[in-house]
Amino acid sequence: MQIIYISNRPKRLIETIGHVEKYMPFISEGIIVAPSKLHVYFNNFKCRIPFSIISEEDITQQANNFHDLDHQSKNFFLRTNCAKQLDVRPEFIMSDDDARPLRIIDEAYYRQDGRYHNYFYYDLARWRYGFNDFDIGQQNTYQVLKHLGMPHLSYASHMPQIINKKIF
Repeated sequence: MQIIYISNRPKRLIETIGHVEKYMPFISEGIIVAPSKLHVYFNNFKCRIPFSIISEEDITQQANNFHDLDHQSKNFFLRTNCAKQLDVRPEFIMSDDDARPLRIIDEAYYRQDGRYHNYFYYDLARWRYGFNDFDIGQQNTYQVLKHLGMPHLSYASHMPQIINKKIF
């Protein structure tokens, strides 16, 4: 299974990959999406999982105003466009650079008997927090899902999630 990280914190990501190596034996390859200026940090990085690096600039070149976006919008843009890259497998794990497993995790944690197990933490219809970029993103997501008549659960639980490109 492939794992994908979007990161501008190489030291933190390298530490996280050490945890993934130890506790997620089903991970067989990975992709790091990072700004070009940070690629040098990964040149001598050694681990059992082969990683390729995609330049953040290659993904963001379609967005003229990427650097003017708030954190939530940048994150959404990168994640959705990352999944469109040719090197990304039909199924993959999307993770944050500081989401570290603390014990052995089997692939069945994410998929079992042909069914996906993603982890939500809140019903967005009840979201009543402040109005920072994350909260606004959660509230906007709720409005879109409600309009489409879909369940409105938040999967922004800071846990790695399995992604199927066709469904995504």
